Amino acid sequence: MFSVRNVGYVRAAGEVVRAVVEGLGVGGGHRSMAKGIIPLSAFRKTYGSATRKRIHEALHDAFVAAIERES
Repeated sequence: MFSVRNVGYVRAAGEVVRAVVEGLGVGGGHRSMAKGIIPLSAFRKTYGSATRKRIHEALHDAFVAAIERES
């Protein structure tokens, strides 16, 4: 589970979180705050392992991609 705050200046936080969890879990929210939930089983199925390092890398990459997407 993770939460996002103050992304609204670039993209709505809810849109970003939905993009990050797409196909893995559930998420959503508002322009300035949102929450996402990715079950570890779904994360492991997609990424192979769920070490802290792997979770950090995967979420970082997914957030960067979601924020950089055009509206």
